[in-house]
Amino acid sequence: MDLNVFELAMFANLKKYTFNYRFVANALKVEGVKTLGWTPVAGSKLALELLAGTLKQEIDGCTVEPFMLLRLDSSGYQRCPFTQLMAAPSQDYLFVLLDTINNPDGHGIFAHNYLAFILSLDLPKDQLKRVPILMFKEFVIRGLERPLEWNRSMLWELDLKPMMDEKTLAGEAIDLNIKLMKWRLLPELDIPTISGTRCLLFGSGTLGCQLARCLIGWGIKKITFVDNGKVSYSNPVRQSLYTFEDSTLGGKNKAETAAAALKTIFPGLDSEGYTINVPMPGHFVTTEADISRTLESLERVERLVEEHDAVFLLMDSREARWLPTVLANKYQKICITVALGFDSYVIIRHGISPRSFVPEKHRERLGCYFCNDVLAPVNSMKDRTLDQQCTVTRPGLSFVSSGLACELLVALLHHPLREGCPANEKKEKLEESELGILPHHIRGTMSDFATNLYYGRAFDQCIACSEHVLGQYLSRREQFLLEVINNPKYIHEVTNLRELLEAADHQCIELEDDDVLFVS
Repeated sequence: MDLNVFELAMFANLKKYTFNYRFVANALKVEGVKTLGWTPVAGSKLALELLAGTLKQEIDGCTVEPFMLLRLDSSGYQRCPFTQLMAAPSQDYLFVLLDTINNPDGHGIFAHNYLAFILSLDLPKDQLKRVPILMFKEFVIRGLERPLEWNRSMLWELDLKPMMDEKTLAGEAIDLNIKLMKWRLLPELDIPTISGTRCLLFGSGTLGCQLARCLIGWGIKKITFVDNGKVSYSNPVRQSLYTFEDSTLGGKNKAETAAAALKTIFPGLDSEGYTINVPMPGHFVTTEADISRTLESLERVERLVEEHDAVFLLMDSREARWLPTVLANKYQKICITVALGFDSYVIIRHGISPRSFVPEKHRERLGCYFCNDVLAPVNSMKDRTLDQQCTVTRPGLSFVSSGLACELLVALLHHPLREGCPANEKKEKLEESELGILPHHIRGTMSDFATNLYYGRAFDQCIACSEHVLGQYLSRREQFLLEVINNPKYIHEVTNLRELLEAADHQCIELEDDDVLFVS
């Protein structure tokens, strides 16, 4: 059969009268097979039934083929064509493989070819739930009369049903898309690292939905959403994981709904959603109940950051990004911020934690989302009308920026320094991985379809990623967080910015809220 062919590559060294040869055989890879049993044939009822049928004649005549099908009747197992199996499937069939490995503890490479052939027969799933295969391992020599002892052959019972499960097939097809990139275009593509990266998305709105779709396209298997909002009537047309039904009756929780929607797209995905009010500076907590809920949210958010590898900040406001930035810094996670204006976007990959920074290795520590702003984050929703609280952006902006953020992550995963990868001002001298350059800031405007790359050094007195803030958080976590929530300017004292701000007060320009980039 075509599945059992091989080639022999030979070289004759006529000077030394030696021959070198290698066998080359095609072996299909069949994964996910469940072994139900692996038992010896010797002394079993099966051995007697086999010798009573036509297999004995096949053995005596040395006409045993690599792949055979037997059917049990009143006189024992009789050989039959595979077309009969497809016409009348039954549990009375026995598949036979002339194994190339005589050792009873294993099987040869052609076993997987046979499994692939059986799966190609399009048998009913019930038939595939228990597939008996006789691994025929005995020595058969023409003209040598000696009884067949079955001292090597084994009965291998398999469950092939999962291989025909729709979810399993979908997973294999998705993996094949990524493997084709590796096989055809990019041999250095690190598929296990990509698929094993656990992504945490703060925000499941316009950006969160589009970004999640990009991530699963790359084969990432673990995506978690954090959001405290509900699906509104205006969301489904821009946010690709929601439908109109999700917005009715007050709206479903966004995080859980987005996670469930991803699973309908790819059932093999590990996706969860958590409705959490992320503690934010300026969003005051005064009562004991408020404090208790805030600290509970802190525990949940910190646990999630610790359990994931990459963190995306996609929230509605500047202050919502502060705590996740601190936590990504603490646990040394890849952290990427995406923010939108009306027709502009910014993508920033946060630099490495100051406690992991090594100048000889990382050159310069890159800044985070907060490093270019000395003002403490405050409640940006306070005293704003409903229309002012709604972010207005061009619809295509979220698709462009989320796609770039996803590609930046995948490229970063291929650099040995990952979140510690350095950057600079010149595009032609940027660090690269197998997937291209690794910029620090990506800024674009839709009005002129321009994309520009920038970089910024970490600010030693940053209100989010500096050693001052990290030290305070590590030494007195709850007290520090509550002080920052109820008095955001306390961060200025921690980072020694108060004197600097007071001295430069007359030189500062006050910006309106509309001048700051927010995310939808």
